Amino acid sequence: MPKDQRYCRVASRSGIVRAIADPSSAFTDPSSAFTRTSRHFVRKTVLPGVMAVLCILPSTARADLITNGGFSSGTLAGWSTFLTPNGTTGPGLPDVVSFNTTGSGPANSARFNVGEVNFDGSQQGGGLSQTINVLTGGVYSFSAAIASQDAGLMNGAAGLFSILINGTTEASIDLGAFASSSEILRGTLQGTVNLTPGSYTFSVEITRPFLGGSPTTPQEYVTDISLNPTTAVVPEPGTITLLATLLGSMGLLSITMRAWRNRAGFRRQG
Repeated sequence: MPKDQRYCRVASRSGIVRAIADPSSAFTDPSSAFTRTSRHFVRKTVLPGVMAVLCILPSTARADLITNGGFSSGTLAGWSTFLTPNGTTGPGLPDVVSFNTTGSGPANSARFNVGEVNFDGSQQGGGLSQTINVLTGGVYSFSAAIASQDAGLMNGAAGLFSILINGTTEASIDLGAFASSSEILRGTLQGTVNLTPGSYTFSVEITRPFLGGSPTTPQEYVTDISLNPTTAVVPEPGTITLLATLLGSMGLLSITMRAWRNRAGFRRQG
């Protein structure tokens, strides 16, 4: 059998020859190659593409910009430690331990024993910091659960806790003095800040105006550190363009198929 005849026989099985000889057959015959190909394209290519983009949209900007804010890794991964000029965070500290920082039960928390190295009555200590990347400008809310436990001597300074962004204090809480031995004082650092796109240093600082790093001085704790946009984050332009392209392709395909159906004499009833 000649090559062209073998080709036509194979092609006719798929409806391609019928579609070429009679364009209307592409729509009148459900087995038409064009009908099957069009449906396959929409089902297997366009629709999954749109769904993929829709799934990507919420992740174009992470809801929480803080890495390991709850210390779920059991380590300080994602964080860097720092000290004030005359400060200490305690021997071998900070580390991560289980402590009832929030008052709702034990949870992984960063532990400190802050204060001065040499007494001069100034607020000294240290803390944790990390670099955050803001993709979309706007108002962001921050929060951190804090606590301090007395070492048994009813210390006069449980700790001054602060959140700083690029070195600027955005919120602070002084837990004051302990009223009883081994008392636990708790609080929540929270507030909002207006951020433009760019990189920032986010820090949690703890200080006391007395000597630190001693078994007789309080231990401080922090956990549940977060920084979130207060409004829905607008997707990046590239993501919007991709979604628009896919939706446009679906619209163009629908219009083209409708026009060809009308030319073939097929119109939907009612």
